[in-house]
Amino acid sequence: MTRKVFLFLLLFSAGFFQAAPLKTYVYNNDIHHLSHYYQYLEDCDSYSTTAVIQNFRAGKFQNPPLDKAFSSGISTCSYWLAVAVQNSTDKNQKFLWSFKNNGLSFLLYEFKNGQLILLDESSMHESLDKRPYPVRSISFPFYLDSMESKILFVKVTPTVNKNIYFPTDIETVEQFFTAELEFSYLMGKYFGILLLTLFINLCLFIILKKRIYLYNIFYGFFIILFQLSDFHFDSFEIPNAFFSFWSYINKDFYIALSIFFYAKVFQIFVELHKNFIKINRVLNGLNYTLLVSAILLLVSGLLFHQSNYFIQFVNGFINFMIYIIVGFILVTIFIGIRFKINFFMLFGLSFVFMFYGFLGYLLNTLNLASLPIFRPGNLINGSVIEVSLLTIFFIYKFKLDKEKAALKIITEIRKNDELSKKMLTIESEEQERLARNIHDEIGSDITGLRLQLENHLSSSTINPQHQESILENVKILYEKVRDLSHFMKPTEFNSNFMATIENQVLFYRKNVKNVEFELFSNLKDTDVLPPEIQSQLIRIIKEAYTNALKHSMASKISIQLIFENDILLLMIEDNGIGFDLSNDFKSIGLENMKSRVEFLKGIITLESNKKGTSIIIEIPVR
Repeated sequence: MTRKVFLFLLLFSAGFFQAAPLKTYVYNNDIHHLSHYYQYLEDCDSYSTTAVIQNFRAGKFQNPPLDKAFSSGISTCSYWLAVAVQNSTDKNQKFLWSFKNNGLSFLLYEFKNGQLILLDESSMHESLDKRPYPVRSISFPFYLDSMESKILFVKVTPTVNKNIYFPTDIETVEQFFTAELEFSYLMGKYFGILLLTLFINLCLFIILKKRIYLYNIFYGFFIILFQLSDFHFDSFEIPNAFFSFWSYINKDFYIALSIFFYAKVFQIFVELHKNFIKINRVLNGLNYTLLVSAILLLVSGLLFHQSNYFIQFVNGFINFMIYIIVGFILVTIFIGIRFKINFFMLFGLSFVFMFYGFLGYLLNTLNLASLPIFRPGNLINGSVIEVSLLTIFFIYKFKLDKEKAALKIITEIRKNDELSKKMLTIESEEQERLARNIHDEIGSDITGLRLQLENHLSSSTINPQHQESILENVKILYEKVRDLSHFMKPTEFNSNFMATIENQVLFYRKNVKNVEFELFSNLKDTDVLPPEIQSQLIRIIKEAYTNALKHSMASKISIQLIFENDILLLMIEDNGIGFDLSNDFKSIGLENMKSRVEFLKGIITLESNKKGTSIIIEIPVR
């Protein structure tokens, strides 16, 4: 028995002394990152297990960068990892060697008796029920008795990934699930924030029908899909029957589409099509090139379930386009800030967080550099902050746009009011001119005609009674012309407003036969109405009288003016035959009344039937 143990230790140590020695990871003693203990070998020639052992013993396995996830950059090669593990406790322990990334397949071997013995195999394309351990990462269970040691090898091969990058660790089951519980709780909060911002943008889109909210929804949606894929939570969310198909969608497809919609949000938010037309066209071209590339990547990943040079090329081109578009947006933001254009500064503030996350992701993908990582990850941190800030900025921009639109409407209303006042002034001046012409010219002509008739009739043979009748008719004509000129002439509106209304009613009583005119008002001498209200009311009453006399065949027309609680109520009623509201309301007279009431910010109500017509007008005075 002692001899067998000695031969085993001799064989075990032979591998160490001929190869670069592995530092043994001693459980319950070592607390360093696993990168301090494992070594790796690049395999671009599909080595056999015998060749791998030979390379291991020849010291061709390399030490990885310390305290970092394993990363090879863009590659179609496989990689072998070797680690020595010892259980230094006095209990038997169950361990999990876990690997966190998708688009990869894994083979687990144990180095025993000078050979690599296959223990298990799995990939991220397997659903939870088919994995060695049903958790989100690929985790291989193995057992170590007290003080037992093992050397384990893992072969990692890309499937649809363009690069090999994965965090890896060896833990007991208890340690693994404690860390998973904490991490899952943290990620749940992040996903909750993203879903909340998506819901807010969905509500804004439904209410406001603005494309920018729809684009932001798609941007956040593809960010969520990427994070589900990148952190492997999709294995919990996607049904097992569809997971294998789903797993071959390259996560760079989600990144590309999120950048596509992000650029759309940027273009609309900063109004790029107005501020920089040529830059907007260039960004459109770059953006749609990225979209076509993303579709090619999706199709190739679903058709070819193994990484090849075409997938590598499309992946690399997408990364290049993302660099170009993100850099292009960054430069455009600086230009917009330089010219002090609205909203470029706000978008730039949110862009900083997203830029840091995407830059770190691309640098890791290409194995060029590694930025400091803030838990749970730079990309999801940047995405959550950026999407949340954008949603806040959208609401702020909407508020500013509404205020701007309201100010524009108020300006237009004031402008229209000024124009209306000018038109009323012109109308009054024109009426005054016509009234003056009627009084001065036609009135003078009639007076002259009367004098001529008196001279000629005195020497004529016409019967004196007929002469008196002719002269009386000329006199009546003169009085009508004079009354008409006074009726048309605008009044200097003041506290005698009711006197003007009463004179108007007297004019109709005097000149219109067989119609009774009534007037009732509670207006007092102390109730002074603004001139524009007085002017419009007089014209409204004239229009109402004219319409009633022309169309209603009424025998009675009554007017009531009630002033109470800063509301002036004008009611005009007749007992005529009425009219059809759907057709006759479009007549010029009624349209004029409606326009004048609208000018005074009032309300007009018409009721008409075979027994008469009622017009009720409410006008705010203050």
